[in-house]
Amino acid sequence: MTNSRLLSAVEYSQAKKNQKSVFVIPFPISAEDALALRNHPCCASMILQNPDPLVAAQSHCSWLGCYTDDRMSWRLPENLGMFIFLGPSVMLTRQMLNQVVGTGVRSIVCENNPHHFVDIPLFRFYLWHLAENLIEKMSDLPAGSPVRHFIQAAPKIPGARALWHRVFRRKSHGQNMPLWDVARYPISVAPLDIAFFRELLRQSLLLASRSKFRAEPTRFILVNAGLAAGGAERQIVNTLRGLKSKGFDDICLIGEYLHHSQGLNFYLPLLESAKIAAYPLTSSMKVAEHGFHSVPAQLGELLAKLPSAMAEEILNLAEEFKSRRPAVVHAWQDSTSIKVGIAAVMSGVPRIVLASRNLTPVNFGYYQEYMRYAYQALSELGNIIFLNNSFAGALDYCRWLEIPQDRFQVVKNGVDFSGLTRVDDSVVSAYRHSLGIPKNAPVVGSIFRFWAEKRPMLWLKAAREIARLTPDAHFLLIGEGPMRKEMESLVRRTELENKVHMPGARTDIATPLSSMTVFVLTSEFEGTPNVVLEAQWLGLPVVATDAGGTREAIEEGITGWCCSTPDAAEIAAKTRDVLSDCSLLQQLRQRGPRFVDQQFGMNNMIDRTLSLYGVQNESAPVHIPIGHRVSLTSTQVET
Repeated sequence: MTNSRLLSAVEYSQAKKNQKSVFVIPFPISAEDALALRNHPCCASMILQNPDPLVAAQSHCSWLGCYTDDRMSWRLPENLGMFIFLGPSVMLTRQMLNQVVGTGVRSIVCENNPHHFVDIPLFRFYLWHLAENLIEKMSDLPAGSPVRHFIQAAPKIPGARALWHRVFRRKSHGQNMPLWDVARYPISVAPLDIAFFRELLRQSLLLASRSKFRAEPTRFILVNAGLAAGGAERQIVNTLRGLKSKGFDDICLIGEYLHHSQGLNFYLPLLESAKIAAYPLTSSMKVAEHGFHSVPAQLGELLAKLPSAMAEEILNLAEEFKSRRPAVVHAWQDSTSIKVGIAAVMSGVPRIVLASRNLTPVNFGYYQEYMRYAYQALSELGNIIFLNNSFAGALDYCRWLEIPQDRFQVVKNGVDFSGLTRVDDSVVSAYRHSLGIPKNAPVVGSIFRFWAEKRPMLWLKAAREIARLTPDAHFLLIGEGPMRKEMESLVRRTELENKVHMPGARTDIATPLSSMTVFVLTSEFEGTPNVVLEAQWLGLPVVATDAGGTREAIEEGITGWCCSTPDAAEIAAKTRDVLSDCSLLQQLRQRGPRFVDQQFGMNNMIDRTLSLYGVQNESAPVHIPIGHRVSLTSTQVET
């Protein structure tokens, strides 16, 4: 035998004395290797995916089985024994496991990494499947459900998280079970590095080359996790509504987790009012049930090395794209972009746009090491366009990925604030009164999610300094998030309880913005902060930290100021200067809206987006032929 994986499987079988084995081989092997394995004393039989004709001609049903046509189960040979599966456990479908159970054995050996075997009791598979089904069902529970509350509280119980992972999570089985390390072959844990993703994309391209994908020329699909109350989600809505206003009706959104919780459909009513379709991702492919039967074995084995939830979502996205046949798939934000990029390549989508909305993911809690390698491999494909909404963000990605700066395109956020106007003074007075803010008090305010990257604690420390410099100032924070309790605790300690007002999140922001005198943002990371544009549109001066694309979102020294350091004293001093300049506050009523309209107009954003999609005429849906590479000099990253 020349195949090293077969050799290591044979050595594993030999170590299990007095046991003959059924070798299940989900990848092609030569006729010579198959016949050599057949003649080995440890081999009871084998199951091959596509037996070589030479092997089939010499075979007998006693020692040769094969995969069924749908690759969901096997035709078992007559001779049975210990099952050795030369692939990751996640590639086994429920039907295959039931067949193994039917033979009377209690476990199956899997090669979870090359030359690295683990004997897994069959009951573990059923526990994993049970957990995966429970997680799926629990995601559909309403936000206030007692079961949800219990689940959220469970990790705080000592040992509960470890017990859950030990018993119910698929990744845990290799940690506390004996592993067979073949002495001749060192353990090789396949890393999710650039070589892995290059091979994954190569196999995906091979699959696409055999498909009959025919794109609808002006069918565009946008994909994101959902429509939560965030800046990226607002831009998704703006993009879809803008495309429709240009005459493109064959558009939709796919939200991976759109209806999994109430917060993930926050902006859905805005799409519904414009009669734009938004669909949750259809879970037609379940790895626990179907394995990877929908793709060739080599591709399936690579996908099986990804986290199982990620692999399953890639398969389901690929099914969506094959069914809907878009000319363009436009993914938003890092985790979604990587999955969509792989799935769209597998499906044969001709034009793929991967949009990042901030600085690189290394700055955020969701970062995974594989992201860099996946992006680097995707950047080598000519039909993939990388997009960011600020020059600062684009340059940050290019440096991180070590790719040429012209590989990223920049399209600034597009905003339509025609419906956002200052409310009447009587409404402002009533709103201030409801919060306990005096009618003529200067109000320093902001709108953001109470998350660490927004640095709410820095904002409150700056508020303390501003209160010292401007004793009659009040502070208004609109938003919600996991840091609320910590923020409230700081407010109590700094004796600002009667001056800091945090009434919660709201969709109508015109009233709170109209009630503010100056807008302050203290983020650590930003793409293009929409709320800064909204504040300027209503004539508010902006004081902000220099985070990502924030500096690009203001007219420096005229409509806003970026502080050189994230220092509470510097933020407070600049805010005090702005509050004390009454003439400036009046001038900004005209300067702010003019700047926003010129730099971030909706028409400009949609026209540039259409050029990325390959549409050459902004007024009519004429599509550039597939394969033509768009030149976007006006939107390329500047050096």
